[in-house]
Amino acid sequence: METCEATMTQLIYEAIDAVNATVRPDQVLEKSGDTALVGDRANLESLNFVKLIVAIEENIARVFSKEVCLVDIMFCEENPQWTVAKLARRMVELIEVVPATRNLADSIPVAEF
Repeated sequence: METCEATMTQLIYEAIDAVNATVRPDQVLEKSGDTALVGDRANLESLNFVKLIVAIEENIARVFSKEVCLVDIMFCEENPQWTVAKLARRMVELIEVVPATRNLADSIPVAEF
C-alpha cells in the first residue's frame, strides 16, 4: 500500500506543479503531505482549486485507468479538511476496493444538501 500511496502522492504533486506554474507567488502550494487543499488552512482560490482537482483526476485516470470525481469524495464530509496526505490515502483505499471496470465515483456516497 505504501508504494501505491507514494504513487498517488506523486500524482497530486504533479498536479500541484501544474497549478503552481499558473498562480501568483503568494498562492504557490507547497508540495508536502501537510499542505491543505480544502478547509481553514487552504490557500487556493476557487478557480485554482478547480484546476488542481481536474489535474489530479486526469493523472489518476492516466495512471490507474479509473475515473474519479474528487469533489464528490472531498465534500461528502460535513466539515471537510483535506491535505495532500489525506487525499492520497483516501484515493488508495478506493482504488484498492473498486474493480478496474468500475468508476470510483460510483462508490462514493453523494452528499445531500
